Parts: sequence; structure tokens; C-alpha cells
Amino acid sequence: MKRLLAAVRQPIVAAVVLIFFISTIWGLALFLHAERLNNWLTLAQINERVTRDLPLGTPLSEIDRYFTENNVEHSYVERTNEVYAMIRFIWGGRFMIQKDAWIRIKLDEHKKLNDLRVESVFTGP
Repeated sequence: MKRLLAAVRQPIVAAVVLIFFISTIWGLALFLHAERLNNWLTLAQINERVTRDLPLGTPLSEIDRYFTENNVEHSYVERTNEVYAMIRFIWGGRFMIQKDAWIRIKLDEHKKLNDLRVESVFTGP
């Protein structure tokens, strides 16, 4: 009886694990195709999306809304007239080293996008 139970349990556990991984990959694919910023993107992909979504002349209010809708940490610094944003733990880090995407947006005197840079920041122990 114990052998029969063990023989049945293994395929059931394997099927549940397989279903979990397939659903996770499917959910990740949907998330990535939604064109949202997230930490599964590479630095180049983040740069491409932000540059495409925030063209020159974009007002501060739209920049703020864009980062808020994408759940990206960001802040406007009035003293320097710049917006700083950070996407943590992006794709491409190494063992024990965290790779983040740092987004720096310079605004003109009318608080509209004048320059945009996306750079990597590495941190670790």
C-alpha cells in the first residue's frame, strides 16, 4: 500500500510543479508584452522603452504619471530641475552583485524633458 501511495504521489507532485512553472512563464510573458517597465528587462530594453515613451518636450506631470503607472521609484528635485528614477534588481546582475537601472531626466525652464539618460548602477557586499 505504501509503495502504491509513493508511486502515485511522485507523478502528482511532478505535474503540480510543471503546471506552476508553465503558469509562471506564461504570466511573465504576458507581463513583459504589456510594455511596462519592470526588473526583468535589460538596461538596453529599459532605455528603449523610456526613450520611446517619454520623447523630448514631455511635461513633468506626464513623466510623473508614467513612472507612477509603472510602479517605478522616482523623485523630482527642484534644486537641480531633474527627475531621478530607479528600477532595482534588473536583468544582468551577477552573483552577490545587484544591478539597478538609474534614470536621470533633465528638464528645461518650462519643466519639460530636455535630456534623458539610463545608466546601470552596481551594488554588492
